[in-house]
Amino acid sequence: MLAMTKQNKWILYGVMLLLFIGISAAEMTSCMLDRQRADNQHAQSAYEEIKKDYDVGKYEDAQKKLDKLKSQYKDSEYTKNAMADFKDIPDKIKAKKEQEQQAAEAKRQADAPKLEKVVDGYNNALSNNDYKILYAGMEVKGNHVIIYVTNYWNVVSKDVKIAYIKQCAIAWEGWHKSYDVDCNLSNWNFDFINKASGRKVATWGSVRGPVLKD
Repeated sequence: MLAMTKQNKWILYGVMLLLFIGISAAEMTSCMLDRQRADNQHAQSAYEEIKKDYDVGKYEDAQKKLDKLKSQYKDSEYTKNAMADFKDIPDKIKAKKEQEQQAAEAKRQADAPKLEKVVDGYNNALSNNDYKILYAGMEVKGNHVIIYVTNYWNVVSKDVKIAYIKQCAIAWEGWHKSYDVDCNLSNWNFDFINKASGRKVATWGSVRGPVLKD
């Protein structure tokens, strides 16, 4: 009778263990399904965001989101669909850049006559202002404006030099605006060179502003 009781006890333990394993497995399966559903919803939302950017021509943003989707949910059907539906994004980006370059070149050609007037007006302004004693000419090379200064540069104060440099930069932007030509000063650099010696005496850039070399 006692042996039977022990046997029943082990049987009971076994049944309870099986029940526990079964419950744990069911809970694990439920958690996995919940996770899959959540991942699927996130992947779907990501797909919709990619499509939204794609449809309005924001191809760079769409590509970034597609790369993120592939890294986070690579096995999702939405990821596979996105890779198929938006596989031409790189071509779209390339075509868009080419169009932008063509438009920029067309604008540069259209602005060319205006730019000549900008340079002439700027040159005349620097030749006839309060700092004309310092001015010895100018030229433009790429995105550099070169201002040639006279030897009077060596005798004026630091404050005068700084003021002159700032005025040259501000005037350059102002003359562009006068002729309705785009001018972003952050894309320009100014070099101030002594006309007689050829020595660079100062610079101006959008980050550092006026910098004296002497």
